[in-house]
Amino acid sequence: MDEEQIKHLNQQVRELRHATANGQIFKQLDRLAGDLIEQTPRHPRTPIATVEDDAAFYDELRQMYKKLQDDQLDQVSDVWLLSLLDHFKVDDPAIRLNGCLMIFNALLANDLLTNDQLRLSFHYLAQNDILLAHIDEPKNRAVFGRATALSALASLLYADRAGYFFLQEYEVDRLVDLVSIILVMEKDTRGFVGEQGWAHMYAELANVLGELSQREELVRGDKVSLMALLLANYSRLTTPLIMGENEQLADYLVNLMNQHQVYRRYFLLALRNWRLRLRAGRPQNAGNWHQIFNYRRLMQCLLMVNDLPEQIGKVILEQDDQNE
Repeated sequence: MDEEQIKHLNQQVRELRHATANGQIFKQLDRLAGDLIEQTPRHPRTPIATVEDDAAFYDELRQMYKKLQDDQLDQVSDVWLLSLLDHFKVDDPAIRLNGCLMIFNALLANDLLTNDQLRLSFHYLAQNDILLAHIDEPKNRAVFGRATALSALASLLYADRAGYFFLQEYEVDRLVDLVSIILVMEKDTRGFVGEQGWAHMYAELANVLGELSQREELVRGDKVSLMALLLANYSRLTTPLIMGENEQLADYLVNLMNQHQVYRRYFLLALRNWRLRLRAGRPQNAGNWHQIFNYRRLMQCLLMVNDLPEQIGKVILEQDDQNE
């Protein structure tokens, strides 16, 4: 996506958020979110920039890991931290996940990053070039960088909520816009991808959405609009989600619905429209069947969550009975 397209889409998701927050489009939100997803153009595949194979960095990564194990690490430089984050984009899961992401989370857990470094990490990861890289194109390996960045952002959001308090309201607001754009554009449902390891973009989206749902500075309209975009996106996927994403998405949805009745009301509205779309015609291709089975998997996962609101469970079961 070029900057003009991102700017235009950012304006659209902000208008959706603000209209929801102002109570102007509650009943129309599901349709408007779906229209936005369906009308946003896709583009052909373009070359993906790679991270240079840096033997010196990999050697230092091993040294950092050993120092962490031996409790001998007390700080890291900003330059090295940015290099660590940049390597979230590599294909090799041993470097990306078992190396860089694991060490980043260990630095967080052991209180080894300063508040300035926490914000540096947040701003580096919450960039268009990171979170939206090649998202409007056919499935490609840029998904690994997008997903790993989201995973780290979820950890940063949790760290801020748990007591670091390094984020300001405008920074969280900017992330909500970016996540909204991801929910409009994301189509890559792959879980484990051979030698490249986990993509799991929708699992990481569930983690970030779960953290954003806990943010007190976000108004209910913000949280409803995020839920709306997720459900509109999910219901239109034509490839399967089958590697644990549904369980995580169900946890996010139930936790949100238990916060206030407005989330339960919106979920029921979107669920009714979703069912109407599924019943509108007979499945014509594999994509249509994936939409049906994705729906069933998510509903089954919701029913398995212990604190699913009783009202929601009854409606899901009644609809399933009507479909028998």
